Amino acid sequence: WVAGNETAIELVVNPESASRYDMYNFLDEFIKRFKERDTVLMWELCDGANLNVDCGATTETVTYSLLQLGQFYSDCVQRIQALDPSRLISGGDGMLRPAQWHLFSAVMQGVSEDWSYDSAQERLKAIALLTERLDVISVHAFGVGITTNAESYYSDEEGNKVQLTLLQILNEAKQMGKVLYNGATNGMVDYTVSENSAENLLNRQNKYLDFLIESGIQLSHWQLNNGETMGTAFFEENALSAAVANANGRLKQRY
Repeated sequence: WVAGNETAIELVVNPESASRYDMYNFLDEFIKRFKERDTVLMWELCDGANLNVDCGATTETVTYSLLQLGQFYSDCVQRIQALDPSRLISGGDGMLRPAQWHLFSAVMQGVSEDWSYDSAQERLKAIALLTERLDVISVHAFGVGITTNAESYYSDEEGNKVQLTLLQILNEAKQMGKVLYNGATNGMVDYTVSENSAENLLNRQNKYLDFLIESGIQLSHWQLNNGETMGTAFFEENALSAAVANANGRLKQRY
């Protein structure tokens, strides 16, 4: 929706910008067109917009801030609810950066970026600021909880780096009084490692499907990649699709 010479900054921070005007027009037309369809579960605003926040040394160079993105989401929610008050609204955010509150605090003070890991309480403060008007807390959890993942750490009370789990993310959403939506996920971390035979990939994906169910997350969207990336044997035999369908059946039975 970025218009003319404007950037994403104008879209997010300036309600009077041409970009925001274009976006609102899109929302109006799109939601009016599709809101009567039973197949629409919720409205989602972006794809990982939180990954760009507070990535600059000062308020003059930052793309946009956590506070500004939270306000942008609030503006969008107000617009959407006027058109369709019946559905949930998600920001579509990816995993919260492990230093998100520290980055935000540094920008607000006009000092250099601070990539120190947030504590559990600092994570909650960042989530609350970002999702105040949203119904849904969104994550894109790729291998979170069972694999080494740079996006899934926090700092404990002693300052030690601790791997985040899906159960903790679910509990964070509960503390916020919101639904958790795992909007893009699979068990992969590295698509290029040598052991990515079709058999090993399938075993890894099955393990993560089991993990998602055991963690108690009621809704995840599985991201399938094409055969060139993940091995054509998967899709020639439909093994991965069958595994996802099987896991979906087990999830429904459990919940």
